[in-house]
Amino acid sequence: MDNKELLLEIMDKTIASLNVNKDSVISLIENMQSEYEKKKQELLEIKKQVPLLIEQVNKLTVLDRDVREKLASASSDFSQNGHEHLKKVFDEANKTHYELLKAGEDEQALIKRRNNLELDLKKSQFYIQQAEHMAQQIVVSLSYLQTGVSHLSSAKEDNPVLYSNASSMQYMSFLKTIESEKLHIARDLHDGPAQQIASAQMRVDFCKTVIRHDLEKGLKILDQLKSDLSASLTEVRNILFNLTPAPLEKMGLKGSIENLLNTSLDSDKTNITFYYEITDLNLESPLQTTMYRIVQELINNIKKHAHATQVMLRLSSSDKHLYIHIIDNGVGFDVPTDFEDLRNNKKSYGLANILTRINDLDGQLKINSDKNKGTIFKIQLPI
Repeated sequence: MDNKELLLEIMDKTIASLNVNKDSVISLIENMQSEYEKKKQELLEIKKQVPLLIEQVNKLTVLDRDVREKLASASSDFSQNGHEHLKKVFDEANKTHYELLKAGEDEQALIKRRNNLELDLKKSQFYIQQAEHMAQQIVVSLSYLQTGVSHLSSAKEDNPVLYSNASSMQYMSFLKTIESEKLHIARDLHDGPAQQIASAQMRVDFCKTVIRHDLEKGLKILDQLKSDLSASLTEVRNILFNLTPAPLEKMGLKGSIENLLNTSLDSDKTNITFYYEITDLNLESPLQTTMYRIVQELINNIKKHAHATQVMLRLSSSDKHLYIHIIDNGVGFDVPTDFEDLRNNKKSYGLANILTRINDLDGQLKINSDKNKGTIFKIQLPI
């Protein structure tokens, strides 16, 4: 067995092992997410119950004090009627005090369960993110190995060097971009429609019970469910639109960006200003697509996180460069001192995707942001 055959055998075994590990990690993530959703729904129900129980304890505390005063007053009557009245008040006091103790215990147990759930959810979220990151790395490694095996199997004996270091790095960057996009889409679905639909499913069961006792209240819940499902459908459509944007060849870069702004941001809540100052250049299709995707990611970040009322986007060009300049007056954020840290920051997938696209084109990125004073993105791409 020559070196090439030995290498192929090792790679095949590694791929088989990675496939098993990938399936195990994905199954683990699904189970963890399922448990996370169950605990989250339980926490929501507990948060509804705690104020009601606290109010009940407060009422019983007042009632317990009143009935004790009533008991003290009744104790001074030594007549036959007074004795019977005292016994009645005493039973009432015992019952009220028992209810108060029971409600107090329930309150403490509920608060303890709430605190434990909040802690469990934080831990679960951390572990889910770690598992997602691990799954992403496995898929990237698996794709890289499978492509390597394919090229090794078809390579000629006199061509031992399949990839240069530069091309390998570009290929890995490409794979990471794809997997980041997949994970981003999965997170959008998980954080939005998936949770809304799961909540709606639970409320349908609750609605069945309510309707049996109060038809009017049950109909109100159904109306709210309809509204929530409509919002979920809109969000799913937005995600699908992001996957398949309006064709650049039909609408052009300017038209596609205008369409993106109009469909993504609420013009009633956000004042949008768009300047298109790109001279009549013959931009290659991949470059136009990259510009569109970068702007799309920036707009999505503003929509989800900035809470801005003013957004200004300027696309311009020179002989050698394209420029993307976007400003908002939103809440701002802490800009990392090293942009490469974004790749390992599991809460900044959007910014990491932007950085990857810019780096793939040897572009430059500058970010200025202050808390509650807005954010400025300046991006330069070579033509």
